[in-house]
Amino acid sequence: MVCFNEDIPTRMTPNGLDSIGYTKQGARGPQSPILKIAEVTYIDANTCKSRLLSHNANIAQNFNGSLQICVAQGNGGRDGACHGDSGGPLFIIQNGRAHQLGVVSHGIRYCPKGTPIVYTRVSAFTDWISQNIGSSG
Repeated sequence: MVCFNEDIPTRMTPNGLDSIGYTKQGARGPQSPILKIAEVTYIDANTCKSRLLSHNANIAQNFNGSLQICVAQGNGGRDGACHGDSGGPLFIIQNGRAHQLGVVSHGIRYCPKGTPIVYTRVSAFTDWISQNIGSSG
């Protein structure tokens, strides 16, 4: 079971965040047949905008820290969400339970090494989620 509650602070610690998906192998390679997990690191909004700006001004201008979460790819910038991972989770395990913090939204085309990935912030939409899919408490 995945929790969508707001118990996790919006200012997150940089460690312990994970992302999973069937990301493509390389910039234009085939999608992985194996579900992969990557440990990623939270990036504050100002740092995120600065890093995005060096690659794509439109993405940087549209970043909204209250609705989105920005992370750095793991393993020296080689592991993280890319093409084929949209809609996948960003989560943290606390006290043996998975808490979903985000949903893969977008990043820089072909996911260059070290570029940030932007996730939709789940806590900004918990009311909508509860109204549309319900909640089990």
